[in-house]
Amino acid sequence: MQIDDSDAGGAVPLFNPRTDDWNGHFRWQGYHIIPLTPIGRATAQALDLNGPRRVQIRQAEELIGLFPII
Repeated sequence: MQIDDSDAGGAVPLFNPRTDDWNGHFRWQGYHIIPLTPIGRATAQALDLNGPRRVQIRQAEELIGLFPII
């Protein structure tokens, strides 16, 4: 699947966890996932990786020792 990324000037593929390195496309900043590449931006947008509910889930996971993932 590909998503249009105006910053990249066209369609880019989504992050593929089987072939792509997470650290090459994303980094953590607190509870938010920061995209580093066009693939990261497209994936973050398509999957709403930093939506309010996802951020709240990460905060709750921290309380019970499930976040951050190391």
